[in-house]
Amino acid sequence: MNKVSKSTIYLTAAFALTLGLNIVAVVKIVSLQNIVENLSKTVQQEKISERSEMQRSVATEAQVLDVSSWRTYRNEKYGLEFKYPLNTNLYSGNYGYSETFAIDIEEKNIYLFEYSDNFGGTYIFDSQKKNWTPSPKTNDSENEPVAIQTSFEVYRYIGGSGFCVWDAYFIPFRMRSKMIQLEYSVCGDPPRATDITTHEKNSSLILSTFKFINISE
Repeated sequence: MNKVSKSTIYLTAAFALTLGLNIVAVVKIVSLQNIVENLSKTVQQEKISERSEMQRSVATEAQVLDVSSWRTYRNEKYGLEFKYPLNTNLYSGNYGYSETFAIDIEEKNIYLFEYSDNFGGTYIFDSQKKNWTPSPKTNDSENEPVAIQTSFEVYRYIGGSGFCVWDAYFIPFRMRSKMIQLEYSVCGDPPRATDITTHEKNSSLILSTFKFINISE
């Protein structure tokens, strides 16, 4: 029988040890990747759950609260209709956030649409990918409009300053290649707590009454 030298035994042992350590390292890397993927999926599921819960809340409020006394805004040029509270002034264009409660309704080109919140934030809409990209100079890049699950496509931006709080809703009207911008605000110096509460309640209700109307060309 051939004798095996000690150096051969040591080399064999070293190789086996190295191989074992490499296998352990690969297993740890795969496990770490799985953990990261699971965490990412969990975060996404939580965001979806939060949005779904918000939509269930919107639907519940619309069923419970009576909006029959509200005014109806109907715009045949834009092809839309919605209800809004009696104490709310309605404008088409920049109204300067001077009223206690106000709605601004505008129609713009969907393919060139970007939203500026007047506080250093500009968000560009990609109509094909259905997402928003902050401009390079945007200060708050995590506050872009968020998709809301309703019977139609709509995105919501929540804004605020020392004088005003507002919800901006962006509703693509793809048949006409237009973006409907509906902005509901409450202002003051600063806004009263009761007015902010009213704004939060009415904002979702206004959206719940929104609908497109059939207009003959």
